[in-house]
Amino acid sequence: MLRIMRRESFAEIVNAGVLAYFRSNLHRGDNGLYITNRIRDLEETGYLSDVRGFPVHAVHAVPRGSHVELSLDSGALLLLPYGQLLEIDPCTIAFFTQDKVPGRLSATAMTLVSALLEMVDDRIFWNTVEGRVPLSQMSRADFFRGIAPG
Repeated sequence: MLRIMRRESFAEIVNAGVLAYFRSNLHRGDNGLYITNRIRDLEETGYLSDVRGFPVHAVHAVPRGSHVELSLDSGALLLLPYGQLLEIDPCTIAFFTQDKVPGRLSATAMTLVSALLEMVDDRIFWNTVEGRVPLSQMSRADFFRGIAPG
């Protein structure tokens, strides 16, 4: 579900196709997240004024050597080094897309990569083909800083 503010009220978008369209057209600039809408020769850009939670989710994950391949709910594939996956709280591993849009691993994606995680001396590591890679940590506040104006 995606909530869009229009004329002092929220409209909920629940249609999977519409959600995928919005998610695949999300970008991040200096002023926060924006959606680019292109129809033939016309293009419009609209900034999101309120972002709550993760606009993008990795619904599937496949370990690929020193990287993990994420299938996003926008329909896109994202190949990230393990070092770019961030623990932002004990239950959430997050990431940024190529357009710097915030995302998180779904429960399914977490399950698929959890066998690669190992705790050593109170630190969590990814066990990759290149050896151990620490699971990077970032506070939730720092992760979401600059996402929406305000």
